[in-house]
Amino acid sequence: MVKDIVIAVRPELSKFFGVNFKVSEKARAAHIGFAGHRLVANFGLLVPGKLSPLVNNAKAKLWDLKQLKSGAMDGFFATINTTAFELLLHRPYDNDPSYTERQINALNAAALELEEEADKVDVRCRPMYSTSEIAKFVLANETA
Repeated sequence: MVKDIVIAVRPELSKFFGVNFKVSEKARAAHIGFAGHRLVANFGLLVPGKLSPLVNNAKAKLWDLKQLKSGAMDGFFATINTTAFELLLHRPYDNDPSYTERQINALNAAALELEEEADKVDVRCRPMYSTSEIAKFVLANETA
């Protein structure tokens, strides 16, 4: 959905979505949600219910960003010359009536855990509340 919103405004950015990077020919490819000129981002989702697998998935996406950032700094990826590596998390508002206070508290704890994990690997974890907010962030942070 983020891609659809972004390319409706700037179609030339479509090539930056769903990019795969490999450190070597036999290495597992890291799938990155968006790898532009100024912003490299993975997208995550946090909703109550199946929170544990979503957190694990987000941690894997953080790890891929960390690996890509390290590789870019070491010159492995000629196409990456950026300063922002971010995990953009889609999550509900704290006052979302669809969820209980307990569910929101668990979600907030998970979001805090991911932010702390991101800090450890020098990547930014940014919780956001809609796909349009994420798309606006991508558009605002990618070069014209």
